[in-house]
Amino acid sequence: MRCSASFLCEKAAAKIGAEHLWKNTDTVEKLSAAIGACSQWEISVQLMTGQTWRRQMDGAWKGEAVEMKYLQGFRKRLEEVEIRSLKLLGPQIALLLNDRAVQGEVETTIEAAMRNTSALEYNPLTEHTWTSRVSVKVIYRLEIAAAECFLQMAEKALDSIIDRTVPVLKSRLQLNKLESNHLTADLEKYKNFLCRTKIKEKLQAERETLLTQLSGKILEKERDTDNRMNNYTEQGRFLTEIAAKVVWIRQQTIKLERMQSLCATLLDDLSGYHMLENRMKSFAEKLKLAEQECYDQWCRETIQAIDDPSDSIALETKGKIMVLEQKRGTLNVNYSDRLLKLLKEVRQLASLGLNIPSKIVNCVNQAEKFYSYGVVLKQIAHFYNTIDQQMLPCQQLSKFIVQALLLDEAIAFEKLVIPRKNEESDISRVTWEDPKQLEEFIAKLQGASNKLSNHNRRLRNAHTEIAHMVLELVNLDVLKEVNKWKEILVKIRSKALQLQYQWGIESLHSQIPLIHTQLVFVSHTITLKRDINFFSQQKLQLRPPIEEIRAKYYKEMRKLLSIPEKFKGVVEGEQDWLVLAQVDLEQLIEEKLSTAADWEAQMKLLKTKGREAEKLPNEIRLECIVVSTAGAKSAIEELLQRLFDTLTWTLRLSITTKLHTIQQFLTQLKASWAVLNEQHTLLRSVAGSGVDQMSSLTQEWEKFETMLDSHQQMIKEQVEVLKLNVDTRVKALVDESEKLFARWNQFKPKSDALQGDRQSLLKAIEFIKEKRAEYDGLVVQKEKLE
Repeated sequence: MRCSASFLCEKAAAKIGAEHLWKNTDTVEKLSAAIGACSQWEISVQLMTGQTWRRQMDGAWKGEAVEMKYLQGFRKRLEEVEIRSLKLLGPQIALLLNDRAVQGEVETTIEAAMRNTSALEYNPLTEHTWTSRVSVKVIYRLEIAAAECFLQMAEKALDSIIDRTVPVLKSRLQLNKLESNHLTADLEKYKNFLCRTKIKEKLQAERETLLTQLSGKILEKERDTDNRMNNYTEQGRFLTEIAAKVVWIRQQTIKLERMQSLCATLLDDLSGYHMLENRMKSFAEKLKLAEQECYDQWCRETIQAIDDPSDSIALETKGKIMVLEQKRGTLNVNYSDRLLKLLKEVRQLASLGLNIPSKIVNCVNQAEKFYSYGVVLKQIAHFYNTIDQQMLPCQQLSKFIVQALLLDEAIAFEKLVIPRKNEESDISRVTWEDPKQLEEFIAKLQGASNKLSNHNRRLRNAHTEIAHMVLELVNLDVLKEVNKWKEILVKIRSKALQLQYQWGIESLHSQIPLIHTQLVFVSHTITLKRDINFFSQQKLQLRPPIEEIRAKYYKEMRKLLSIPEKFKGVVEGEQDWLVLAQVDLEQLIEEKLSTAADWEAQMKLLKTKGREAEKLPNEIRLECIVVSTAGAKSAIEELLQRLFDTLTWTLRLSITTKLHTIQQFLTQLKASWAVLNEQHTLLRSVAGSGVDQMSSLTQEWEKFETMLDSHQQMIKEQVEVLKLNVDTRVKALVDESEKLFARWNQFKPKSDALQGDRQSLLKAIEFIKEKRAEYDGLVVQKEKLE
């Protein structure tokens, strides 16, 4: 442990760094961390060797607690040479004067004054001889004296700057500002600055005033403590009353200790300091006695409650776990809230380091065994006691409706908690001392309460859903949103029809119209031919006969049972898509389509239907039946593609036919024009003049030939553009195919993936499906290009 302490001191000195001790800005944090680490290690060693290890059964520590002299000396060195106070002096003066430039000036002065001192060097007591001890002590004293000399030099160099801070400190220590509740915290900031002798001398009057003010504050704190101890009923957010008291007292003790440390540094040379010191010591003893008294009083009251058999704090293991209060109709658990509070109090007090009496510990241990059971039973009891508040609001108007809906679950739950007459129920047999039987009973209770709460929750959800539908109907504009109005009405009708049909089947025997029949006495005469004897047979008989009655009953039953036959089923809902497969598309198109507008309208309608087909669900769930529509969607897509191909082909065929007709017409027209032209030439040569309309017709013919040539040229250009577009699309298709092939070769599932766990197999199948879909898309593009 001493070696660890030496190693800790060595690492702390190296981390702080002696070379740049006065230059580094983070030296203060490092020094504070080093002093804290040394103190923590010293406390840990004292605790382990002085208490913890002494109580161990095996290998208990023997001897006195280990003293860490080297560690103590190193820690004192960091504090005695006032490294921290010197490092904090610059920021404190800059804060007082509100001038950041002063901080650099102070740090430069201190660095120059402390340049030749080795502040972090410390010589440990490595030899056990008396001579070496004395020599080390002398060396240590010489080092301290040298350090003090350097400190005096540093302070003398800072006299001019310190004089500037005195007026500011005097204003801060005025009487009206000393009444602040943050006085101690404000003085703590300047503790290392105010403790200097020269500053103390210049602030003599202010420190006298501070002494008087602190004496008055101590008296106020004492009176406040007396009032709180006598009338303290507050609780923290997570603390019990006794724990909150102890925590508050310890907070006051910590504040008092800080004040004692502050006064010992700032006011120790004043004449009235000893009186203030005695008063603070007396107040500290008073706080200690108040904490002990509060704790002792709590122990006495708790033990008295445990010894009292009528008090609910003690858990009666042989008693009933739950009792139904007949007057109020509430279910109470024999695991009191006071016992829960005691568990919380003991946990909090034990965490504060207080020793709990054995009787209280035994009671708490007994209660902790059944704590989880008690919490669950209290939750179930709370559910039973508040179930009427969780039911639907309409229960107030028609209570029997909700009771009928929840009747089975409510009866099952009440059978467990309400004892029957002349019958021993589970709740009367189960006690705390049988954990197995208790667990089984709690499981039954939880199951029954879960069924009841789940059913009630479903009813509330259904009620809320219907209410939202009705509100949505109210807010809709019937004229502008007719389709949405119809959709909501269909939903409501569907739910009502389903409920009515189910209820109708269950109550069919009471809903069928009355079938009247008669019970009559009938006499039959029978003749026997051989013996020639006659006798009559008499019996009771129904009129009309049972067959006719059964036929009437079945007829009425079929009226209700055949209602679903009138509903539009899944198959009928998709029948409209099959019209394309039931007609001759080519003949229908030839009969109905003639102009380009007709084909254009059909193309737009086809695109709309294609989008509707994409929105069709992949599966339809009907209670426990799941209908997959993948095959139907695929067939619909094929029919739509077939219609598109047919429209395209018929449009091309129509254009080709008309072009052929026009070409024949043009050939005939050219032949007729040649004959006409020859006749007109002959007429002019014979008669001297031709027909007047011939000139205008010639111009029209030339114009027509020009337009025809232009049209042919335009057709050629468009064909070239189409070829170019097709080539571009083919090239893009080839690129996409190559990319798909490369991605497939790179990421395709290996053979071991198909033999691994289910998750890897599902990922591989999903990847294959994704790439298959991409491949199918490329095939479709290829077919379109062809």
